[in-house]
Amino acid sequence: MSNLRPDLKSPVTSCRKYDEQSSKDGHKTWKRHPELYMPDGTMVLCAQDVVFRVYPGLLAKHSDVFNGMTSLSDHLPSVVETYDGQPLVRLPDKAEDLAHFLEATMGINHFQANKPTKFTAAAAVLRLSSKYMVSQLRQQAIEHFRRIIPKDFHEIGKKQTNATVFGDDAPHPFELITLFRECQLMSFLPWAFYHACKEAGFQKLVEGDSRDGKPIRLSDDDQRVALLAWKALRVSVQEIRCDTILSCAPDCKGGCGDSVRLEWLKAGFYGSRSDALNQWGMFKLLATSRDDRARSLTTTGNNQDLSKIQPCSLCSKSWLKKELEARQAVWACLPSFFELPPWQLLVQD
Repeated sequence: MSNLRPDLKSPVTSCRKYDEQSSKDGHKTWKRHPELYMPDGTMVLCAQDVVFRVYPGLLAKHSDVFNGMTSLSDHLPSVVETYDGQPLVRLPDKAEDLAHFLEATMGINHFQANKPTKFTAAAAVLRLSSKYMVSQLRQQAIEHFRRIIPKDFHEIGKKQTNATVFGDDAPHPFELITLFRECQLMSFLPWAFYHACKEAGFQKLVEGDSRDGKPIRLSDDDQRVALLAWKALRVSVQEIRCDTILSCAPDCKGGCGDSVRLEWLKAGFYGSRSDALNQWGMFKLLATSRDDRARSLTTTGNNQDLSKIQPCSLCSKSWLKKELEARQAVWACLPSFFELPPWQLLVQD
């Protein structure tokens, strides 16, 4: 994974000269973090309206950025902003994110890749360990996401929603793209983009969405990529269905003629979507023909039940084989849908 250079103001700028009275007036609205305001800490960090009193030496031990801050302490202006008698550094991060990061960095919460962790906490640790260059913690966060995100063709076909991957704390698909872009985790982007196209849909890709009352949207460039990919994935779904249905098993005796194929084609194009990697897709009934639960999956929007119109057993097997091969072909070139390098280069990242 790439080493990231954080986009931070220098510590000299953060610990700037200030108007003492205005600064004190502003401090009145701040809140001390209940667990991360250490009585014997010698540096105060402020994020939004929350202050954290920390041990700069401990942070410097793990973070190249905080190490730079402390090493420059001898060169600070004679008058700097302070809080509670300690140098104050203002950070542009969210207070909740900074809390998760400090807990992990200072050993209060031992973040581990194989430990169940809510998305909000894992994302904060990944984002800030990348930004503040805490390499060991960043690697643990990367391994956490690598462990839970579908890694291959078979997994991505089964895990069809963010909820099946992240549970109740599932993020918005746009959040995943933004996070992985920001932290330069290119190998996670094909899956993130695919799920954004599939779950958000055309309208939200164009207009944006909201979460907890706040608007959320992709960057202009990622929006362009996602919209082009959404269109290409829909075309792929139609091609998979069409090529599969029009195929015929070599030993077919003609029991499933044009009328059967026509009805399946009508159903296939009526409900065309962008989930080109969905295991079996509209052909699930053929793979689980004795399972009544599959019947509802093959009922199209015009109330046509394909369980009553099935090809012969030979063509059913042939269709499933052809559909699988077609999905594998889409998987092989999936990164190209999102203007990313091929899989063999992404997995080396």
